[in-house]
Amino acid sequence: MITGAGNDAVETAIGTGTIAVQTNAGNDTITITESGDGSTYDGGDGNDTFNVDDVSQIVILGGAGNDSFDTAAALGGTIIGGDGTDDLTIDAAGALAFAATFAMSGIETLDLTTADNPVSMTGAPC
Repeated sequence: MITGAGNDAVETAIGTGTIAVQTNAGNDTITITESGDGSTYDGGDGNDTFNVDDVSQIVILGGAGNDSFDTAAALGGTIIGGDGTDDLTIDAAGALAFAATFAMSGIETLDLTTADNPVSMTGAPC
């Protein structure tokens, strides 16, 4: 799915299917609740907001702009912030243990202030 320039709102809940979403320029809101391993989400240019409650092996690209990634799920995929000042907010009510496959880069701020319980991330050895 490819959208044009402008402020788009995209919500996906496709179960185990694989999808590729590219929103191009604009301040977009992308809500990801269910998608299969290998799905990709690209916010393109703009200050995008990603609401991620999917633990599949997905790839999320913020692109240029100040992007926000919000989750209450134990993520297993990859988040790449891109150019700009990007933040990841974890707001889970219960304890979270992120999968060993979770990776992130280009994230300037990690916000755990609303997480009510421990959050653990275990990285692969270098």
